[in-house]
Amino acid sequence: MTCTQALQSATGAIQKMGYTITGTAPPAPGNPGMVTGERVLAANVHRILVQVFCTSLGAEVAASVEGGLIDHLNFQSDFRAAFNEVAQARPPIRKIASVGVDVLVIPDRVTGNDLGIDFSGTGVLPVKVQIANNTTRSYRFESADLVLQQADGQRVHPFTLTELAARVSLPVADTGRLPSLQGGILAPQQTVSGYLYYPFGGYVRARFSLTDLESEETEGFWIEF
Repeated sequence: MTCTQALQSATGAIQKMGYTITGTAPPAPGNPGMVTGERVLAANVHRILVQVFCTSLGAEVAASVEGGLIDHLNFQSDFRAAFNEVAQARPPIRKIASVGVDVLVIPDRVTGNDLGIDFSGTGVLPVKVQIANNTTRSYRFESADLVLQQADGQRVHPFTLTELAARVSLPVADTGRLPSLQGGILAPQQTVSGYLYYPFGGYVRARFSLTDLESEETEGFWIEF
């Protein structure tokens, strides 16, 4: 398991155990990745810390908790079970609809190796987006309007190419050659796809909107992960 996969699985495991994510940090040279969370039980605040260490053999995960005797007694086994369940969950990607307008948003759980860049330790989450317009109408869209939402409701916009270049230590021209989703006009019976890049974190849904060129009405989409 890569560091990115481990950090994503740790985030999901913490949420599955009923904790609210309070912080995330990607792994960096010499420093482990980190996810923190907390929950309140019987007026006591229980805090969880998960660290992901990158090694030449993959990722090592260490978790600890503070705040209650029951948590200490059952935590390691509960966390291991939740982590394994999240790590093994690979829901099939649904097919895009053949009628109407449909949007697929797929967070990349395998570090985006098909993009030719290893995003481990960069704090970047590649997200694949596919938009199909199986109608007779044309739509306008902006890629920056695709917003990811965290469990606490915080909404996050994608990096610009300049911000992405700084994160992955590449010239802006090189990031411009990535298969990024570009905004524009979506013609009838047209499908477009590409990647957007976000700060690494635990996201639960995405929101996107397109504008009908003829009526100037906006059509919104919520996509659950």
